[in-house]
Amino acid sequence: MRYFKDSFLTNDLAIRGHVSTGGGRLATFLNAPSRRFIEVADATCVRSAGEPLTAPRLILQVSEILLAHEAWDAGDEGLKALFNQDSDSTPVTIYLGARHRIEIATRMRKSIYERDDLGERRFIAVTEPSIRGDDHASALLRCFPKPLPYLILNRDHILLIHE
Repeated sequence: MRYFKDSFLTNDLAIRGHVSTGGGRLATFLNAPSRRFIEVADATCVRSAGEPLTAPRLILQVSEILLAHEAWDAGDEGLKALFNQDSDSTPVTIYLGARHRIEIATRMRKSIYERDDLGERRFIAVTEPSIRGDDHASALLRCFPKPLPYLILNRDHILLIHE
């Protein structure tokens, strides 16, 4: 079994496993315009209550992903760039339009969530996130490592952002 490189949160499940991205970043992989499903190898699925389900392979619908995280190598220049906070970065609180209450205190570039020039990019990365949720969501959020240096959010599930 591989270590859990990738973590995902849907309305009902927390999923950890390994997604083969062909050497690219997970956010880039998820944003491929023709990608409707992804394969997660060596997967463990967790509900807020009950025993975890393990599977050598599962298929996950990309549109159902609320949050994602990819374990990364400290030498990765692409992710290091996320931490070079510039004057456009601001602290915000994001509320997801999910079945259960999830709020994320984080830093992000102003207005990245509404930029039209991102095209079909549904997934955006935010830095220094702190996630809170109701009892159901809190149980699922345990699949994410702590501390989280960054998080990938599905823009389609953002309900409210306030600075």
